[in-house]
Order: sequence, then C-alpha cells, then structure tokens
Amino acid sequence: MCPSSLVSHFSLSSTEPTGNLTRPKPQNLPNSFIRSYINYALGALFAFRVSHAELGLMINESKGPGRIVGFYGTQAVLAGIAGYATYLITDYWMI
Repeated sequence: MCPSSLVSHFSLSSTEPTGNLTRPKPQNLPNSFIRSYINYALGALFAFRVSHAELGLMINESKGPGRIVGFYGTQAVLAGIAGYATYLITDYWMI
C-alpha cells in the first residue's frame, strides 16, 4: 500500500491542525467515560503509592508520615474510581 492510499483509507475528519502536523482530537470512550478522569486518578494513585514507599517505608524504621498519606490517599482514589464507575452504569440499572 502506498502512503497516499493509507491517507485516503483512514478518516482524518477528527483531526485539528497543530502547525504542520495533525493531532487527533481527544475523544470519549463509547460509554461516555471521560478519559482525563482516569488519567488524573491513576496519576494520583501513583503519587500516593510512591509517597507510601519513599516517605513511609524508607524513613525512620518504617514509621514515616508517608504511610498514612499513602494508605488513605490510595483508599480515596479507589473509592473515587468505584464511585465514578457506579455513576456511569446507573442508566443500565434504571428500570
């Protein structure tokens, strides 16, 4: 396949210009899940887990303040993700 046929094969209608290149527009997943929410939640979860390990377990004989922050932060992120997933499926359970 030559490059010109590849361009005509793919739909470029959902792109926006950025200089000389085109970048796809951010799209939501089919069930209206906003992708940036999961990115923020997973970034926060990573930060809480790192703080738990580095500031909690590595400092002062495993009694550092990062243990509390990491534990409760992880619980909050997981509860938030579960709550958001529940919110997304409420239409399915409504009769």
